[in-house]
Amino acid sequence: MRNNLLAFILLFIGLFSSCSEERPDYTIVQTGNITRIDEKNIIYTARILNKADQIEEYGFTWSLLDPERTYKLSFPGEPEDDYFESTISSGMRADKHYNLQSYVKTSQGTAYGRILTFMSYGSETPEALGFKPNTVSFGDTISIWGKNLGYSKQDANAWCISTSLSSGSPLSIIKLTNDTILVRVSNHLTFPEAYLNVSILDTPIRLPGILYIEE
Repeated sequence: MRNNLLAFILLFIGLFSSCSEERPDYTIVQTGNITRIDEKNIIYTARILNKADQIEEYGFTWSLLDPERTYKLSFPGEPEDDYFESTISSGMRADKHYNLQSYVKTSQGTAYGRILTFMSYGSETPEALGFKPNTVSFGDTISIWGKNLGYSKQDANAWCISTSLSSGSPLSIIKLTNDTILVRVSNHLTFPEAYLNVSILDTPIRLPGILYIEE
């Protein structure tokens, strides 16, 4: 009887150990906590709990319900270890609630962590510092550089105003990153010289210099 009981205990331990060693065949990521939040930036973390395949991309997504916006901050390749963190220092509206979650992309698909809800206190003031080229034709692309420009072109506007301040025309934003805005010159411009202006989250900015438009 004692031998049977001992054998049963050993079998139970063996089964429990084998089950506990089994790992899921999919990647798991966990959204961590916000480690800092103030009127300039937000620092947040994530941890990869199980890596089942090579990681192609990782990062965070966050969303704003009013107005409805979705943002993404991504990094190519794999993080150095199973822990990673990042900072949002631009494009945040003060006194608004956001949903944040981490993600990891592999060849098997994209895994998302838990959703973390927080209220923003704002972020760094956007700055547009310069542009090139300064002489363009209709349909050309202008590259504007700066910092704290945000993560979505939906939050930005760009336009030209004639140097006489008598007329203006909007420009189409092709792409926006946190330090670069690409805009396309409109075919409807009727003035040869203009000031270039942008607006980020309702913050108006006039860029230094004059834009020359050739037909």
